[in-house]
Amino acid sequence: MPKRHILVAATDVRLLQALRVRLQSEGYTVALAQRAEQMTERAATDRPDVLLVNDLDVPAGLASIPCVSLIGMTDPNRLIAEIREAAGDAVRAPEAL
Repeated sequence: MPKRHILVAATDVRLLQALRVRLQSEGYTVALAQRAEQMTERAATDRPDVLLVNDLDVPAGLASIPCVSLIGMTDPNRLIAEIREAAGDAVRAPEAL
């Protein structure tokens, strides 16, 4: 199965890094964005399979990419289920969640 690519967008640098480390350890390729403009740029160049978004609005031009909102996500099992559904593969949530 080809590697899945995930774009993680959040203003919290610690959350971005925790998700990057966890997702890469599961075999995903990961791009990070701290602003909506970066999310749009990275989505255009990296063509992610899924967006993981916290505290940022998803630009309308990215509506065709499956998106998982991390806002209020405190249950790692729920996060895993949503990523599986969106990305089609399993990952473990970072311990910080």
